[in-house]
Amino acid sequence: MNAISSERRFGWHFGSGVWFVLDAALAAVAVYAAYGVSAALGRDINDGMSLRHLTSFECAMLAGAALAVTAHVLELHDPLMRRRQFWLLWQRAMAAAAIALAISALVTGGVLYRQVGRLILLQTFLYLPPLMVLARWLVWRGSSRCKWRVWVVEDGQAQTGLQSMIDRFGLSMELLKDVPGGETGKMELAQKCRQMEINEIVIARRSREKWGGDFGFMACLDCGVRVSDFSHFVERNFLQVAVEHIDEDWFLALDLRLIYSLYQPFKRGLDVGVALAGLVVSAPLLLLAALAIYLEDRGTVFYGQVRVGRLKKPFTIWKLRTMRKDAEAAGAQWAVEDDLRATRVGRILRRSRVDELPQFWNVLRGDMSLVGPRPERPEFVEKLGESIPFYAQRHLVKPGLTGWAQINYPYGASVEDARNKLRYDLYYLKHASPGLDGQIILRTMGVLMRGAR
Repeated sequence: MNAISSERRFGWHFGSGVWFVLDAALAAVAVYAAYGVSAALGRDINDGMSLRHLTSFECAMLAGAALAVTAHVLELHDPLMRRRQFWLLWQRAMAAAAIALAISALVTGGVLYRQVGRLILLQTFLYLPPLMVLARWLVWRGSSRCKWRVWVVEDGQAQTGLQSMIDRFGLSMELLKDVPGGETGKMELAQKCRQMEINEIVIARRSREKWGGDFGFMACLDCGVRVSDFSHFVERNFLQVAVEHIDEDWFLALDLRLIYSLYQPFKRGLDVGVALAGLVVSAPLLLLAALAIYLEDRGTVFYGQVRVGRLKKPFTIWKLRTMRKDAEAAGAQWAVEDDLRATRVGRILRRSRVDELPQFWNVLRGDMSLVGPRPERPEFVEKLGESIPFYAQRHLVKPGLTGWAQINYPYGASVEDARNKLRYDLYYLKHASPGLDGQIILRTMGVLMRGAR
């Protein structure tokens, strides 16, 4: 055996971009199947219609685009979506298909002034969810039969942490324990890797410090084994940063595209446009919410609170008041998911996130952006900065209405929750781009649709 088999090399770990294209293709297949069945039954799709019917190609392109976006909103493209949750998968696939076809029908009639047959739509809806579920089942089954074999070099703590993440997300990886020791020669190490079909060697920071940086793994690279730094491995596979395994050099390698490239003017323009539109569209809802807040306890409607912005500059964030007037009589406190200090109206506003709508004003002023780490209070920033390494560096970019941590980690109110959210905030700091911002916005829409906080 001269190299690891190609089946082992294929990781079956699809990113969101692959699923985006694949779902669009599945929608096209379902549409063509619907047109084919209708033709085989001898039905004239234009019969009795006042408007010209879409061709199969036009319908396939429209349905494919709509499904790709809708499935992304419902997190069906999340590469870390847990395996074996088939009922949840069926629910989201059916919802994505129904919404995508409804959008297609509305665009067809309201924008294109064309028509698409009800039988075509019904057939497409019947074919599409099974195709989506089947595609994911095949990928998950293939990944479970060809697990990616990983050796974390001489770091039991790192291996334990990595195993817990693999179990949490259900990724098809196998961590190996019976592996060569540090005394093994370079060629013997490579031979052992071939024999054990190791796909990837992961080197933790403690291992580098212990071995002085001389691992002798170049021979493993030559035989097709991937060799990765632990922090890079976690970033690539779990879309977060292992805070405990980075140092100052990690930040020196950043190019901070949010600050130093053309992306910043583009991002600012998008912020202003969306914030203006958001304030105009949400004005009636804000008025109704403000009236409900006032009628409940005759208190103030809006609530201003000092938060820490980019480069630790303080600013006042604005929200609709959701808590009692004496909520912080004892000083600053963490806000929790089912906070007992919330009023009846406040609980509804918090659940729907309507209380966050006034923050469009902060975006318009430039204090915040649409996407970025959520701003924290100065009292908590000082406390968390003492407990969590590199917590202050999350302020290198503007805070946001939504962020990578908000869509990947549940509502938290503790130092440990802040540490876990920092993993995602630092990932955004490094990988910020128009594509990632778009993904965050789409998935935030899905969170709002589910009513999650």
